[in-house]
Amino acid sequence: MMRLAILLMTCAAIAGCGLNPEYRARQQAAATAKVDAQDDAACRRYGAVPGTDAYINCRVQVSSTREVTNAQYGAAYMANPNNAYNTGLAMVMGPRIR
Repeated sequence: MMRLAILLMTCAAIAGCGLNPEYRARQQAAATAKVDAQDDAACRRYGAVPGTDAYINCRVQVSSTREVTNAQYGAAYMANPNNAYNTGLAMVMGPRIR
């Protein structure tokens, strides 16, 4: 009985983290910073120097490409939400085993 109580309290505490607006804001800020750093690194690899027109154009292009890709994955998921292989997750999940 004591184990069940501890398990329930732990689950409630973990679930509460997702509902905390401050926690969600920190998570969103961290995700945004990570994407920003990845975009910056990609443009620098292409040889674009921050502050130049080439760099600005690169950042716009990288962002636009990511948005289109995310929209395509979302559309594929909505077409068949039970099939993760339609969303590109197969690359992460590995080959399908039947």
